[in-house]
Amino acid sequence: MGEYKLYNVLPLLIRFLDLLTNWYVRLNRARLKGEAEEDAWTVSLNVLFDVLLKVNVLMSPQVPFITEHMFQNLRLVLREGSPLAEPSVHLLRIAEANPRLLNPTVTEQMANFMSLVETARKLREQKKVSLKQPISSLTVVARKAAVFEGLSAFLQYIREEVNVEDIRHEPNVEKYVKLDALPNLPVLGPKFKGNKAFGDVKTAIGKLTTAELEQVR
Repeated sequence: MGEYKLYNVLPLLIRFLDLLTNWYVRLNRARLKGEAEEDAWTVSLNVLFDVLLKVNVLMSPQVPFITEHMFQNLRLVLREGSPLAEPSVHLLRIAEANPRLLNPTVTEQMANFMSLVETARKLREQKKVSLKQPISSLTVVARKAAVFEGLSAFLQYIREEVNVEDIRHEPNVEKYVKLDALPNLPVLGPKFKGNKAFGDVKTAIGKLTTAELEQVR
């Protein structure tokens, strides 16, 4: 934020808005509409409002006019006496990032969930199987049980997003995945120039197993 470089900001903003609309809003549509319990409805709306307000303030130096227009609508629901209820978004201070609010475990679980859904959709496209057509099962290939356990809170979402009936865990990665290694010749070539051992190195690299390669990924 120290420099006015929109070309650095906009890609990150677009990515964030994509995550907000296509994941948070879409997956919480029922809560946001008040179709769930009242507490869930209130929490989901408060979270969305808080995010929109903070992003609006954060972006105000970059896009001053549209953020001012948005703020004038957002401030209508701010409580009287709120420190955020200023006449203009440009009178608000940009908050400092608070790393203590981050939860690495939840972040990783959400990333795994999104990756799983996106991968399943791509596989459907490759196999030309419509998303409207239900499939009987989906296998999550993960050596660590903790990865699958971390998805337990998302199972119903996965069923709906992928249109699948059963979700299974397969810890035997080698059953579905095979990793191969190739030497990086532009890097290794000069280091082994004139050294006959280079042939042995290339052979050893080619013989690395999937389990061995996973340890160095």
